[in-house]
Amino acid sequence: MNHGKGLVAGLLLAVSAYTAAAEDASCQTISFAEIGWTDTTVITSVARFLLERLDYQSRVDRLSVPDTFKQLADGELDVLMGNWMPSQKAELDQYRPSVDIIRANLEGARYTLAVPRYTYEAGVKTVQDLAARQEEFGNVILGVKSSSGSARIARMVADNAYGLGHFTLEEKSEAVMLATVKNQMLLKKPVVFLAWEPHPMNTALDFEYLGGADRYFGANFGSSRVYTVANASLRRRCPNVGRLLENLSFTVAMENELMDQVLNQNVNPRRAARDWLKDHPEVVGGWMQGVTTRAGAPGLPVIESDLKR
Repeated sequence: MNHGKGLVAGLLLAVSAYTAAAEDASCQTISFAEIGWTDTTVITSVARFLLERLDYQSRVDRLSVPDTFKQLADGELDVLMGNWMPSQKAELDQYRPSVDIIRANLEGARYTLAVPRYTYEAGVKTVQDLAARQEEFGNVILGVKSSSGSARIARMVADNAYGLGHFTLEEKSEAVMLATVKNQMLLKKPVVFLAWEPHPMNTALDFEYLGGADRYFGANFGSSRVYTVANASLRRRCPNVGRLLENLSFTVAMENELMDQVLNQNVNPRRAARDWLKDHPEVVGGWMQGVTTRAGAPGLPVIESDLKR
């Protein structure tokens, strides 16, 4: 029996040593894209927290969606955890196969235009209803700077789709756009804006998604999957990092919890990630399956020990 245990231990050490040796020196620092969306920020913070406890370093580059995909393809960037599909299909297709799809990290997302419930109940229930009442909206649609959603709105306006040619897209940061929406809603004024789920806005604000924009946002109110994508060489160069990214998946409820801490409780995203992981140890075990430290030691005990501090 002791010989058997020794053999198993030896094999585990050999596998760990191979994993460490197999990783390229470039894997020491993993670069992530930040595209200005809180959902991407919080899950990226979770990934960075785990990697750094496993003795990797990480950095974040804040980029537009088009620049993100170009840098992923060129090898200047390693990972994006916020590839919303199908809305970013054109950007992804442009750079395939230089960009690798790691996995879907979220199911059940949605992404399209929305209005306050009082506006919806007054008859604006689809994007086709906007044109006849454009003056009530000040001929403005609110979007988020450098987002694929705003690019789709701009295309709708340019195409005069659904009669929206007289509207103007006003792009703001996520926080400023939502503050503007809140102010309009307090005054009971009509406002049309880019909305998505997961996001705490879905419980904090009383609004409805508009139907009818399938050609630009996809069917079922922009029903989406969110993917983790990477430079095509990442999994070959950094198999242990790739394994962690392959394991990481989230739910709408998970992301709403994380975003609530950041947006409504003013918690730093890195701190929010650690606090959430500490409160949900049952998730960590699955995420750490087959994952080691950079030196090749089992990763789960390292993470568990850190979260107990």
